[in-house]
This record gives sequence, structure tokens and C-alpha cells, in this order.
Amino acid sequence: LAARAGMPGDVTGDVNGRLLRGLAGQGIALTPRQAEVALLILQGHSTTSIGLRLGVSAQTVKVFRRQLYARCGLTSQAELFALMLPLLRDG
Repeated sequence: LAARAGMPGDVTGDVNGRLLRGLAGQGIALTPRQAEVALLILQGHSTTSIGLRLGVSAQTVKVFRRQLYARCGLTSQAELFALMLPLLRDG
């Protein structure tokens, strides 16, 4: 398992912060947890896998995903990738 954000040698916090700043520049405000879920989705994790990694239920992950899609105005995972991958590439 990857180290948690803020742990020595972990870059997740940096990537999470870069994503949050990039989205904020587009007028989209996510919570750090929503951004963390987005990054895990982008890495190919399933809802169940994300729940296990974050220590929450799959149902809670679904709530975070719905909130994430609503805040970003998305209707599909393809739109999520289209929105977020350029932000991560530019950093």
C-alpha cells in the first residue's frame, strides 16, 4: 500500500495539492478527501479498492464520487479524466 499523505517520502499530498490548486484556478473547490478519491479513480482503483485504502465503506466512496462529479459538473469517468489529467501533467 502507498504511504498516506503527509508521511515521509510520500508525494500524494503534493499531487493532491496540485490538483486542488489547478481546479481552484477553474473555479472548482474540492475537499482534500474528494481530491484524494479523484486521484485514486485516475489511478484505476475501484470503489471497493478506494474504500479499503481510505478505511471507509464502498458506500461512503460512492458519496464522495457523487459529490466530486457534482462539484466538477461531470457526468462520466471519461469527463473526470479529461478535466484532471491535464492539471496533473502541467505540474
